[in-house]
Amino acid sequence: PTAFILGMGAAPMWSAKCTYLTQVAHRFAGLDGSDPEHVVVKFFGIFFFFFQCNSILGNIISTSVLSSGKTDVYTELSDSDMAKCGSAYCPAQLVSSSNITETPEPSSSATAIPEDLENENFKTDITKIYIIAGIYLACSISAALIIAFFVDPLTRFGEDERNEGKEKLTGKQLLVATFRHMKKKN
Repeated sequence: PTAFILGMGAAPMWSAKCTYLTQVAHRFAGLDGSDPEHVVVKFFGIFFFFFQCNSILGNIISTSVLSSGKTDVYTELSDSDMAKCGSAYCPAQLVSSSNITETPEPSSSATAIPEDLENENFKTDITKIYIIAGIYLACSISAALIIAFFVDPLTRFGEDERNEGKEKLTGKQLLVATFRHMKKKN
């Protein structure tokens, strides 16, 4: 259900982002006297630069919080230690270290792993999880505030004049129109 809700919310947000960037880029190109297509591409490039940097920043935050307080310092790792997947976790590692000699049935698609095996990778202090959630929540709230206070509305760029003679649609009418457009095969 979360993926469905995210998808229903993300689609209009991406459409709004594209509309906003295109409108602002065309307005800027008109003021600058340059080709609008080049300005649109530049604006999208700047947007996606910051969008991708957020992935890096999020990983740095997660790594910093999750590794804080650890006293283990690994100066020399053996080849067997380096062969572990991800952050010291791999399902194959659990199977090989558990003295399981049975091979799975050919019809079985998954290997059975005993439930009494635990991996230290999943033992994370709950306060660290709350710290990460708090940091990400603060980042989301600050992003919403930055947008609310510093991003100009499209009405400043002539959207009101463009829509002057048109009927104002309700949210329900816009949703129905969106699904009608999705049905058309152009």
